[in-house]
Amino acid sequence: MARTKLNFATKLFNFIILVAGGSFTTIFAVAGILCSISALIAISIENRIFFQRLCRFVGIVICIFGFLLPFRHISLFATALCCWWALLLFQTIKQYQFYQGMAAIALSLIFWSNNARHENSLAQNVADFVLFVVLPSVFMLVCLSRTGNLLGDTGSHSKQPVIPLEAWFAKLGNLVKTIIPPTN
Repeated sequence: MARTKLNFATKLFNFIILVAGGSFTTIFAVAGILCSISALIAISIENRIFFQRLCRFVGIVICIFGFLLPFRHISLFATALCCWWALLLFQTIKQYQFYQGMAAIALSLIFWSNNARHENSLAQNVADFVLFVVLPSVFMLVCLSRTGNLLGDTGSHSKQPVIPLEAWFAKLGNLVKTIIPPTN
């Protein structure tokens, strides 16, 4: 009887820790991504050339690691996807950049989420997901934002849809200030 109560208490305690830990981890990960997007938007506004060079550097890193993926027996589709990310971050493909960016984000998310089920190492899954999904997606979203869209040399003939991330972050900041008022 005492052993059954102990097993129930242990399972209940483990469940509470799992839910709380998973919730806090998810909240902190999303908050970190939102903070990095906000910081990159500020960098793209203040120092456009540095942001363009940073995008190119990220594109080169993604492409180099993408060429190494076949040595880990990962599909050539992933390598092609990494090359596509490099082209998008270098802003060499000017036509339909918004739609290509959204398609690349969706395809990366689908491919690497599916690939995570086949890998054995949790650390490798997290590293792959951050390098091949989160990092290029964050930079692409900043490039596609209203201020970031002016970064490229797209010309006046190509009117593309934009994501008004700067205005959205301003509203989000005001919402956070009303929920958690600053203490002065």
